[in-house]
Amino acid sequence: MSPAEAVLRYAGDFIPSWAGAISIDLMPAVLVLILCVVYAAIRREGLPAFSTSDMTAGQLVAALQMAREVGEARQATQIQVTADDVTTGQVNAEGVKPQRGSAVEPAAIADENITSLPSARHTK
Repeated sequence: MSPAEAVLRYAGDFIPSWAGAISIDLMPAVLVLILCVVYAAIRREGLPAFSTSDMTAGQLVAALQMAREVGEARQATQIQVTADDVTTGQVNAEGVKPQRGSAVEPAAIADENITSLPSARHTK
């Protein structure tokens, strides 16, 4: 077979082979680009969702209103527990239900219910 016949016969095989070779050569660049995007997202995750310079006046008012409502609900719950349960003897003055036959202090009971979560951000 002459070179001219070989070119005409195998011309259709050239483009897929060329595309495969180029994609293999560019694969490291694609992987580096993916890693750059992932690391940027990880760094951005540690930042607060809102900062004082980004919040609008409406968002600030809404946040303050929610904080006030949470504080009022917490106070109402504490007053209800203190008034109802201390008079009936179900809960002592610290808000901890006494257990029969145990000499555990209320602070130890409260601390055993707290589970600390590992921090995603490391402070220096």
